[in-house]
Amino acid sequence: MPKKRKYSLEERYIRKTYSNMLWRVNNEKELVGIIEFKNPEQLLKHWYFQKEKFGMKCPYTGVEMIVPDIFKKNEKRKEGEPRRKRQYKDNNMAVDQIWPGKGYTFMNTVFCSYRFNRNKGSITPDGCQAVIDLYNQRTKMYLQNNLILDEKQRIIESEIDTIERFIQEVTTHYTFDGDLVKNPKILFKKLKTELEKRKEKIKNLPVVNYYA
Repeated sequence: MPKKRKYSLEERYIRKTYSNMLWRVNNEKELVGIIEFKNPEQLLKHWYFQKEKFGMKCPYTGVEMIVPDIFKKNEKRKEGEPRRKRQYKDNNMAVDQIWPGKGYTFMNTVFCSYRFNRNKGSITPDGCQAVIDLYNQRTKMYLQNNLILDEKQRIIESEIDTIERFIQEVTTHYTFDGDLVKNPKILFKKLKTELEKRKEKIKNLPVVNYYA
């Protein structure tokens, strides 16, 4: 039996962060909006793009960030001692929406220092300018890169719609035991196969690098 692959600290953190993002979207959608990342691997790749450009520095402040070990257990409590809350360091890495409420989209999601993320509600003019600069940079990259990707997705979605309608036609108007279509079962199987291929293409569309 093959050994289960061990994830690195970064991978474990990103996977846990992705779970938290899904929870927030499902339970606090009015506050956080949608999520575009289809799986933890897409979020991890998004982080690697940021890391390639900024290293471990917070893109807002330039502070050196560390990946928190969120699975590390707190020290054992003494008898009668109240439960201690997990301590977060100011330079812990945290996921952030550049524009709060616009959703966890590829353009709007960034990793920054926990302190900046926490203090965003009482942001300084310099901090506000940092947010604006980063958002403008993302918008520029969106116009350059994502429009091409959007067109590819629209084409594939159109193909999926056509195949699904064709399957509906075959299912409704042709009998699998009759002779209205030559080998109707084979045709139906081919259509289903093509449909799955298109859906897989949508799922595997590349993550846009907003730091290129």
